[in-house]
Amino acid sequence: MDTIITYVLSNFSVVAFLFALILALVVVLVRGNSLTDGDRYDIFLRYLFLFPCGIAGIYGFFLHGFYPVLSAESIGWAPSPFQWEVAVANLGFGVVCIFAARGGHGFRLAGLIGVSIWFWGDAIGHIQQMLENHDYAPGNAGSWFWTDVLIPAFMIVFYSLWRRSVRPA
Repeated sequence: MDTIITYVLSNFSVVAFLFALILALVVVLVRGNSLTDGDRYDIFLRYLFLFPCGIAGIYGFFLHGFYPVLSAESIGWAPSPFQWEVAVANLGFGVVCIFAARGGHGFRLAGLIGVSIWFWGDAIGHIQQMLENHDYAPGNAGSWFWTDVLIPAFMIVFYSLWRRSVRPA
């Protein structure tokens, strides 16, 4: 059990990402034919905002804000006072994404733009650390890196499909 808990907490972003996709798929399958295409895309988008962006953002706040040594070590860094700023940024985007999960077009677009800049900016930083400092620590080159790349891509696809399906031709 300790191994499972450690895995989930060390790879929280990928767990939250997969949980969102699986949960959205289950909801879409259960609701079946009563959904329009727009409803289906909307469900996926809502769960992506809620879990891997919203809840994982709040998780990042607690990790960087209250366990800075642990989080820094997992990334391959030395602890830094800047981790509090990273923590607060995680909290801010986490809260915005939770609201975006239920928000309208403008709120979602703003959340999507912010999350995409944040996550892809993080991914660039991870790549830079891998290339320049050979930092292949799990928190830098592992699942956090891959979800930084994939989550915004999935969200952009579902957002685009959702907007296209709800906009009159």
